[in-house]
Amino acid sequence: MSVVFDTSALICLIKEEEGSENVQQYLEDEVFMSAINLAEFFSWFCLNGNDVAEAQEFILETQIKIIDFDSSEALESGKMITETKKYGLSLGDRACLNLSKKLGKKVVTADMIWLKLADKFEVELVR
Repeated sequence: MSVVFDTSALICLIKEEEGSENVQQYLEDEVFMSAINLAEFFSWFCLNGNDVAEAQEFILETQIKIIDFDSSEALESGKMITETKKYGLSLGDRACLNLSKKLGKKVVTADMIWLKLADKFEVELVR
């Protein structure tokens, strides 16, 4: 089953946190991720004192398909602010949800607040 990863799922995986085995199982299939979420992952990686080259290698090893974020995605992700603001979702979160909607795929996340959107999006919490 192909899915869309949120940044938190990828961080959970690389840190081997609780739920990482649930994230890992999806790597056997097709996994998509927005370029915005990839930027968030690289930012997190750098802020934690790591070499971004390691993060790039990790992404290549996982074979996650990175989907460009263009003006159409920007418009749709921007419009989501009205329904997601009360949950504190970031632009990256909205980019992920938009990609999920566009591809018709489930979102895999480690962020519990996303369950509040389960009536509008197919969301799986890995923890």
